[in-house]
Amino acid sequence: MNPRVRRVKIVCTLGPACAGEDSLRALIRAGMDVARINLSHGSHAGHLRMLRDLRRAARAESKPVAVLADLQGPRVRVGDLVGGAIDLMPGAIIRLVGDGRVGDASTLPVSVPSLPAQLREGDRVLLVDGTRTLRVLRQLKDATEAIVEIGGVVRSHQGINVPGCPLGIGATTPKDLDDLAFVIRHGVDYVALSFVSAPGDAIDLREKIRELSGRARVVVKFELAAAVAQMDEIVDSADDVMVARGDMGVELPIEEVPATQKRLIARCNARGKPVITATQMLQSMTEQPVPTRAEATDVVNSVLDGTDAVMLSGETAVGRHPVRVVETMARILCAAERLFVAGVNLGQHAPDATDAVAQAAVELARDLDARAILALTETGGTARRLSAHRPSVPVIAATPRQEIARSLALPWGIIPLVSLRRRTTGALASAAIDAARAAGLVDDGDRIVVTAGLPLGGAGSTNLLKVQTVGQPIF
Repeated sequence: MNPRVRRVKIVCTLGPACAGEDSLRALIRAGMDVARINLSHGSHAGHLRMLRDLRRAARAESKPVAVLADLQGPRVRVGDLVGGAIDLMPGAIIRLVGDGRVGDASTLPVSVPSLPAQLREGDRVLLVDGTRTLRVLRQLKDATEAIVEIGGVVRSHQGINVPGCPLGIGATTPKDLDDLAFVIRHGVDYVALSFVSAPGDAIDLREKIRELSGRARVVVKFELAAAVAQMDEIVDSADDVMVARGDMGVELPIEEVPATQKRLIARCNARGKPVITATQMLQSMTEQPVPTRAEATDVVNSVLDGTDAVMLSGETAVGRHPVRVVETMARILCAAERLFVAGVNLGQHAPDATDAVAQAAVELARDLDARAILALTETGGTARRLSAHRPSVPVIAATPRQEIARSLALPWGIIPLVSLRRRTTGALASAAIDAARAAGLVDDGDRIVVTAGLPLGGAGSTNLLKVQTVGQPIF
């Protein structure tokens, strides 16, 4: 593989640790490709300040950076507790209620009123990321009785997971819809949907985005056991996928998470769907200046699994070393990519003309030892298909549209460039090659493979494939 360009992308969660244009420029220089806005925290005003700073920083660094807005979703939480916290003692009996009362040592309120009545004998109720466990004993008239199996302190508004229990609520809450209108109005590139339980959840969100005249792609987060049980159908419903190992590690037995990650990434690769691996990738660097050996190995294994991107959460949002952690991640990824075997068989993808041209371009670039593949793209579709085949060389995606360039910052191996719109294919290719040369991606004498569509400007019309030597006349 060409060692000059990192293929796996880095998603950074924004927060207080990287606030401000200068800090964001430093993250971009360190390797940030996608910026995540976590809508579970903060205000619209704060997010807008961060978004404006990010766009100024990206312009200053001359690098398209995508924005991923992560909706909170229907998170079940502990209600208000007396004094803000209670200490659950192992073996104690506690009643779960949904009527809004304030909880104490014998009563645990939950934020979803219907949940206690949906619980059945033997169900597990997991609190504080699975570190506190209740087991349901019986239904009472106005509550559900459970026994504390693993005790400890529980605080107001901490998360609750009930593996295998349908919540009976939609994937988007009123808060999510308000947040969605806000992020679409400000032109985010991706919207991540939390706590997906059925294929229709992604379809519904995509329709809501269209109703808002947005073009953001839908990222489905695999967190719930119900989603894992419908893996194929939900992957098919998504534009992109996230392996969200935090809640997944609570919903599933911990020993099943690594195999589930591998299965899910393989499904996405086979369908040509970009996939992000997330949660605790370099968690120790939230405090420490270097990661653990196990974390480095986890990142490498994710690359070898075939992930398009890895995500940093608290490490960049609230950590002590946000720039260092991105630099460290970039080094680990580059080292891992030297082990990666290029090429993916898209056996489950229905072939069409665009995909046939993409596959031919990938094979031609490999056989000719080309420096890069140059995709002249209006919508980004050709570049995505090229990325899905995992070529042995970088895909330089030249587009006249800023929003398309940003959205192409996520998929594996794509280098997005904004190029001027031209009237002829030759002029467009020449401008794109000049931009790639100026960016240091190609040099005179390099052999590249060019893909484009005729007539220019049409979506899904890729039908041209040409071998070109940089510096020689085009067409």
